[in-house]
Amino acid sequence: MHAHGREAAAGLAYARHRPEDTRLYRLVEQHYPTFVAHLAEQGKALPAYQALGAWRDALREHARTTGCVDVARLVYAAHLGLVDEAYQVAETAHLGAAGTAQDIMGPDGYRTSLMFQAGMPELRDDPRFPRLCARLGLVEFWSASGKWPDCVDEVPYDFRAACEALRALPGDPFWR
Repeated sequence: MHAHGREAAAGLAYARHRPEDTRLYRLVEQHYPTFVAHLAEQGKALPAYQALGAWRDALREHARTTGCVDVARLVYAAHLGLVDEAYQVAETAHLGAAGTAQDIMGPDGYRTSLMFQAGMPELRDDPRFPRLCARLGLVEFWSASGKWPDCVDEVPYDFRAACEALRALPGDPFWR
């Protein structure tokens, strides 16, 4: 349950739901391959799920082969519903450029502002977000300057307190 505004001030805490622990999830997981095979026999497919799986696999493969991940890949993965996968990759990979041809360049290349796009709240709404910000050096900046992002008042947890608890966490160097 997300708590916003007065609910957040009243101390209601974020409770992450775990669909993977439900019977329905286990049934779908068990029978999905058979279902997909049945569709394939009929010349049909579920392209959205295939594309989502391909995006997830590409994110993991990029992190595995380069040891790095950029903010854009994390934001886009989370926006597609792959929040846990984005954070799993972020926790195991260096945040920043790998110095390879696969690095994202141009307007989306390594801009942390992408994490704060109003239409893409998925990373921010997760309580793991402050740790990501600390590794990017943002918490150090916010704490020193007193200038906090708008999400302080928008996320379903105490963002400022979470950031303050992570002040000593060293940031990742930008270039590997």
